[in-house]
Amino acid sequence: MDLQAPFVTPDPARDPFFDGAQEETATLSFICQGCSTPIVLNVLQFVSKANSWFRALAEPERAQVIQFFGCTVGEYDRHPVVKSHDPGFPYFGVSVCRVCGTGHLLYVSFYERQYTRYIATFQGAAKVGA
Repeated sequence: MDLQAPFVTPDPARDPFFDGAQEETATLSFICQGCSTPIVLNVLQFVSKANSWFRALAEPERAQVIQFFGCTVGEYDRHPVVKSHDPGFPYFGVSVCRVCGTGHLLYVSFYERQYTRYIATFQGAAKVGA
């Protein structure tokens, strides 16, 4: 996967962009690196699609994404687990700009802090391709 330098880099101290109970209305916003169009994504839809996208990658590409964002891999019950830079679970996925077609690899940390209280943090982003 051809990844450009990240325009959002992971930061364990970054404040979440969402902290609340209405997770279905939570949105992630960023600027397209190809045409400067604002892109807004529903967090739950992104997390769902990102999980499937990441699992479908070949092992070398998964390792590349993990290394690119500086995440670590631990172990739980003898299974590898990717660790986020904060307490959340890392979700990696691609979003394509509807205006110019530029791809963006995104890294969002997402988890349930308390019953029905969800936390989402935008931990990384990079343009995909030239």
